[in-house]
Amino acid sequence: MPSCKESELVNYLAAFSASDLLLNNNLVHCSDVSRVTNETVTGISYDSRAIKPGYLFFCKGERFNKSYLTQAIKAGAIAYVSEQSYEAAFLGLSEEQMIPGIVVSDIRQAMPVACQVAFPGIADQLKLVAVTGTKGKSTTVYMLKSILDEWLKSEGKMPAALLSGIQNFNGKESVVSRLTTEETFDIYSYMQAAVANGCEYLVMEVSSQALKYHRVQGLHFTIGAFLNFSRDHIGPIEHPDMKDYLVSKLALATQCDCMVLGAELNDEIITRAKDSFVGDNLVLVSGSIKGYNISLAGEMNAQNALSAITIAQSLNIPDEFIKAGLAQVRVPGRMETFVASWGAVIIVDYAHNGTSLELLLQLVHKQYPKRRVSLVFGCPGGKAPNRPAEMGAIAGKLADDVILTEDDPYKKPVVLICDEIAKALSDAAVLAGRVVPKTRTIEDRTVAIHTAIDASDAMTVVVVAGKGHENRQLRASGSVPIMTDSGVVAQYLAKKS
Repeated sequence: MPSCKESELVNYLAAFSASDLLLNNNLVHCSDVSRVTNETVTGISYDSRAIKPGYLFFCKGERFNKSYLTQAIKAGAIAYVSEQSYEAAFLGLSEEQMIPGIVVSDIRQAMPVACQVAFPGIADQLKLVAVTGTKGKSTTVYMLKSILDEWLKSEGKMPAALLSGIQNFNGKESVVSRLTTEETFDIYSYMQAAVANGCEYLVMEVSSQALKYHRVQGLHFTIGAFLNFSRDHIGPIEHPDMKDYLVSKLALATQCDCMVLGAELNDEIITRAKDSFVGDNLVLVSGSIKGYNISLAGEMNAQNALSAITIAQSLNIPDEFIKAGLAQVRVPGRMETFVASWGAVIIVDYAHNGTSLELLLQLVHKQYPKRRVSLVFGCPGGKAPNRPAEMGAIAGKLADDVILTEDDPYKKPVVLICDEIAKALSDAAVLAGRVVPKTRTIEDRTVAIHTAIDASDAMTVVVVAGKGHENRQLRASGSVPIMTDSGVVAQYLAKKS
């Protein structure tokens, strides 16, 4: 993380107090308040591994462990921020080792407030564009960045910065992202780097989780776009119900000057968005992409492109640059197509819920009407509990052969997840009057992809869905590095050629 502005601890206390977050008037575990509050904070972090002397440490997350605070103290943190106070003995420390604590009512809201102190004015130096929606966020921000870059290049300016679920780009360097929307401190760090690198624009995906848990609180967007809304991300660790999911999405309407509402949103959601909107200009996506050459196929990408066009027009970008950007945009892990030496087509796509998988397979049937569709996919464990049934039903109606495999199983056995998918698949096929697709489970995702490719011929399209660009697998042991699906396919085809 680039270094933030050094500031006295008292300034953080004042900011928390002004935001009605401070639960104690002074620091806990502190006998000399005036001395401590005048100490200089040299950095802020929620990662105990990143703490350096002079840092302020934030105790966040449902899985927060007291050992993280102990590690931060030993690394030189001068104070901690938490929703509770900790005793030295509880942390296995002596009273002399203990540092002061700032107790706040909501650690998630405290983080963006802290960023206003640590990174003053950074967000005001960028034109921020936020995109939310159930599907199509990544593709839309990549389309918009491609458009912006064409225009900015013509003006002799730096390309747009990017924060997405695929990659983050600060104007000079691109890194693989960890979350759809990064944590607050990381967002501000990227903004600071983007400003330092001369960027004027930053385009970002904003997830419902980011809105619900205040990761973008305090940011004001030049444009906020709400693309679409359908059932997803409902579960014990995401949203309890659709009402909560929608309320989270609609929060974006309170943080932008211009609101772009997607053509797929229904009248009720549009009305609620209008009621929440506090800006000056509300635009409904309409029209068609006629006259635009879109490099990405499919109805979903046509809708994404239409939204990107509307956003670009709202930014007053000339049409020639919109056309140029859309004609050459590429999105990692989205409709990446490979052709084997024997004629089989292999498509890698991030489609990871029922709606996106259905649209993907419908497109495949449209583009390759006489070919068999062999589908490789899985579903996560621990979140979105409806996905196995939803994605299984789509596979039962639109696939010919299916290999079920792991996709972030977390603590749930892969075989149990696959059994749920297989049942939904079979039921849907029977209901549709189709022959039940040949279905098998291969837990190792790489082996599953290899097996599907080995079984393919010139009349087969192998669709590998669910992870796309992702290079990590969430298992019971934690998040482990893996090769991307595209990498697995490319490497295996090279080996077989």
